[in-house]
Amino acid sequence: MPDGIQDRTVNPIFTLVCRQIVHLTVLAELILAPILIYVILNYSRQVQSYKYFLLNNIIWCLTYAMLVASTNAHIRFPAPCITFAPLFLVQNFPATAMSAAFLGCGLNMAISTAWGLVQRLAFATNGPFVRRIRRHPHRYVLAIIAYHILVTTTYLYAFQKVVITDRERLYDEFTMRVPHLKFLANTTLYACVEYLPNTRLYCYLTALVCIFFICLEFIAFAVLYREVHRNSAKLSLQTHRMQLVLLRAVAFQLLNYFVIVILPVVLSTIAFGVQFKYTEELTTLTETCLTLHGIIDYVCILYFITPYRRAVGRLVRWQKKVKSESVVVATRRLNVSQRSI
Repeated sequence: MPDGIQDRTVNPIFTLVCRQIVHLTVLAELILAPILIYVILNYSRQVQSYKYFLLNNIIWCLTYAMLVASTNAHIRFPAPCITFAPLFLVQNFPATAMSAAFLGCGLNMAISTAWGLVQRLAFATNGPFVRRIRRHPHRYVLAIIAYHILVTTTYLYAFQKVVITDRERLYDEFTMRVPHLKFLANTTLYACVEYLPNTRLYCYLTALVCIFFICLEFIAFAVLYREVHRNSAKLSLQTHRMQLVLLRAVAFQLLNYFVIVILPVVLSTIAFGVQFKYTEELTTLTETCLTLHGIIDYVCILYFITPYRRAVGRLVRWQKKVKSESVVVATRRLNVSQRSI
């Protein structure tokens, strides 16, 4: 069998379980994200310049999860194709644009998480970089936006160079690359990229870039760990405890980023490069993990950042109080009505 062809069907139970996990995760994110955004906008007095990085991460995670759930996007590795089964089909909406949006959102979500981790590492040390951010927060917000635009534009330029846009050629390519889905070629949305000699090289380069950046972040965490423990004698007990809490938060989120985002992406791209037989199962798991990453990050933000945790606690207690008061009022009205009868 030539390379770049997926001629087998994935276990439908496995696919169904992963898809249900994605939908449940999106539902949880739709509930948690507005609460988080409200809390960040109203209770970030102590971490004022930090809130922009958090909002950037939250919005991209939510956008990616909603896009995956609403389009049912699925990468058909080892074939260089992606299929869609959108919940709301827009007439004549090209699958190429949908593919670019799906992959672009995934890329920006990973970048926003990396930005957040860099900021958490910086804020845990409270060094000169943090003081510059506090003096000029809007400059760094503009820098983040410019970086996202630059990376996304570069990616879209590279994507449009290799994606197949001619309909007849795309049909032939899809039926050849994914022959067991030939019966869907006229009824489903799909996109394919050129299977060129450099295609595998791009996948290997993607894996190397991911490994390089996660290694940099682990090195930064090691430096942070050493600095926090070395400066413990110079700091007050309260400050040292706060830095230890931030250190644990960074450690947990770095582990989450590595296990849920970087590792699956690296394994999927390498599996495509070597044309591993079960690459589609691996990419299905990767799509699920990338969606799960958002909800784990949300919970981590709420748990480790004390002002947000306290604010949510107050909101929950207020809701319980309102509910109990409404029950008491309803009971009193019922008693009055019974007496009048």
